[in-house]
Amino acid sequence: MRIILRTVAVFLFYSLSACAFNTNMSLDQTALQFEGQTDKRVAVTAFDSRPYVLSEDKTPEWIGMQRSGYGIPFGVHTNSGNPLAQDFSKSVATALQRKGVRATAVNGPRLAKEKNEVLQVVGRKQDDFDRVILIDLNQWRSDTMTNITLDYDIGFSVLDSKMRPLASTKAKNSDKLDGSIWNPVGASEEAVTNAQKKIFDNLLGDPSIVSSLR
Repeated sequence: MRIILRTVAVFLFYSLSACAFNTNMSLDQTALQFEGQTDKRVAVTAFDSRPYVLSEDKTPEWIGMQRSGYGIPFGVHTNSGNPLAQDFSKSVATALQRKGVRATAVNGPRLAKEKNEVLQVVGRKQDDFDRVILIDLNQWRSDTMTNITLDYDIGFSVLDSKMRPLASTKAKNSDKLDGSIWNPVGASEEAVTNAQKKIFDNLLGDPSIVSSLR
């Protein structure tokens, strides 16, 4: 019996270690929900202000960490290969499009050091839209071994075509999510994707955001 348990333990250890390498998540594909209505043309953009991204300690594609059996962290990145800010913009724009809104994701520089760099890109297209949803990516970091910790701080602002603020809201927390010892990578992506949907659905459904888009 001890030999069997030892064999299982060794198998799990090396499985966890192998799974930690080259892990990606498809957060641009998350099916968000927008319950509002608007006939306005909407641009969706995002600014990644995570300090470790601005300092270039982590890349803009970095989502978090998947730990090996030793607890050694390996980076988790976007499956699209695009910056996480762009994945978030795409998922929000797609949610609006599903409701018939004329929405477009507008991408700023891959590594913008200032929010104004992103707004300048949007501003050059101001004749093409009536509203802007600006996503402030202040924090987004998952940390997985078996269970998952997700730290996030996301702001949503609605601007008019002159970049004047109309409404804002935010979500900030450190969530503990259930993982799996048998499939930690798959469970992590599912848990983080579900958390993303809950967070972003709530932001999109904020009454001030919905009314300012009309």
